[in-house]
Amino acid sequence: MKNTLKILSILIFIFFLSCSDYTSSNTSSSSSSSSSYNPGIGWTLQWSDEFDGPTLNTATWSYDIGYGDIPAKDIWGWGLGHLSCFTNSSENSYIENGILVFKAIYTGGILTNRNYTSARINTKGKVSFKYGKIAARMKMPYGKGLQPAFWMFGTNHIYGENWPECGEIDIMEMMGGGEDQDDTVVGTAHFSNDIWQSFQYITETYEIPDPDILADDYRVYAIEWDSNNIVWKLDGVPYHTLPIDIGTYPERSELHNEMFLLLNLAIGSWYDPPGYPDTNTIFPLYMYIDWVRVYTN
Repeated sequence: MKNTLKILSILIFIFFLSCSDYTSSNTSSSSSSSSSYNPGIGWTLQWSDEFDGPTLNTATWSYDIGYGDIPAKDIWGWGLGHLSCFTNSSENSYIENGILVFKAIYTGGILTNRNYTSARINTKGKVSFKYGKIAARMKMPYGKGLQPAFWMFGTNHIYGENWPECGEIDIMEMMGGGEDQDDTVVGTAHFSNDIWQSFQYITETYEIPDPDILADDYRVYAIEWDSNNIVWKLDGVPYHTLPIDIGTYPERSELHNEMFLLLNLAIGSWYDPPGYPDTNTIFPLYMYIDWVRVYTN
């Protein structure tokens, strides 16, 4: 009987130990497969951030701060109606075990009000690229009202002034909220069609096989971008190809701009999906970024 109780006590201790630090268990799980990534034949590493320092490298990255409102132009929530206030606080972004962690926090109150903090960073004026394979190995959160993203703007981008004329390539977005959302990656290009005098976007989605969701594991989100095409890939599988050669598609010229990188974990949007968090969205929420890499071919 004593042996049985001893074994039971050990098992209970192991269980609580394994559950005690959700963040650490997710940040430490990536080390073995992180270094084994193969970008494919002919791709050579040009630049990377492996997040192996104690804090975010501010020589490479800058924080976007606040709600992103420009009332005079009727722009709210970074143009998408986000509820989250982006901060540079270590409560919302930090490096742990070589992983950059974004932590979205619900501060209390009405779920559809601005009661959230989170993180958004960019490389504007510091690091930019034109063409190549741009990839990040990441693990997503899940739940209604989430919009984690990894994307690029043209280096001439001025917030509230010249979008989409600057060009935008969304390497990945996830519109959280259950079936067909937590398991689906979205790849999009935004540009201003000078010929039709209109804003345009072209998008495609890729749903991973059920019952998996993007929060289950780390995955590599990437584009392969050259003067002829942008190809979106998830874990090496192509799911969207957009031709951009200027001779055939002169209206897509913005997609040839040199571009800088952005990463964020946004909460809430007036677009649905993702919509706004509900009572099934469990905070805090974590987005894990193992590395960001750019390759040339």
